[in-house]
Amino acid sequence: MSYEPVYADDSARFNERARGYIDRSNPEIRCPCLLLLDTSGSMQSEDTYGKSAISKLNEGLLTIKRAIEQDSTARDRVELAVITFGGSVEIVSGFRPVDKFNPECLTASGGTPLRQALRKAIEFLRRQKDAYQKEGKPYDRPWIFLLTDADRKGMDHGWESAVAEIRQQEAGGHLVFFPFGIEPADRSVLQQLDGEHVKACILKDNPGSIAELFKWLSNSLSRKSQAGGRGGQVSLPSTDSFTVPI
Repeated sequence: MSYEPVYADDSARFNERARGYIDRSNPEIRCPCLLLLDTSGSMQSEDTYGKSAISKLNEGLLTIKRAIEQDSTARDRVELAVITFGGSVEIVSGFRPVDKFNPECLTASGGTPLRQALRKAIEFLRRQKDAYQKEGKPYDRPWIFLLTDADRKGMDHGWESAVAEIRQQEAGGHLVFFPFGIEPADRSVLQQLDGEHVKACILKDNPGSIAELFKWLSNSLSRKSQAGGRGGQVSLPSTDSFTVPI
């Protein structure tokens, strides 16, 4: 295998974990999925079973990696990246094939800079698509998977304008946006995060909801990889077993 490094921003040149890779020897269409994860201090809160949201989030990252590794088509096509927003916005992992996807353990602290995170995600995807084009690699419409408790008290100003930018990008066929909330969630914020293909919803307050969410995402990515180039037009599994509508 021949891997070409991809730098999501200038800092990634000096941070190996934030660096992405393109496997030049792989001719398959790429199905990139950006995991945009809230790691603000409020994610330390525990559910009624005594388990914190951040600990379940770390387990979810392992769940999606293992699930995709078991699907031979998805394993060759899906590429994952992680951006966190808790106090600041950090590229935890650039886009990588699943065999090179090993994000560090996430911790929770700080406020909820949603505006910065959404704008970073848009720029991040632009750079990744430029890298695919430079290497002559076909790619499907990228997904942004957002998980947040939408804590308005810690949110940065102007987040509404960043949501509008995401909607413009989605309407233009540049990405697909999947917003999910986790309790204690601010429903008034989540209602404004609806995507074109998926309306924002909240995970049920039970210990297995985040694990089920990441299993759903891995199944959805498997369907996307099987579709191979049909953009956002993929029939997705139901989320009814682990979410509630807003």
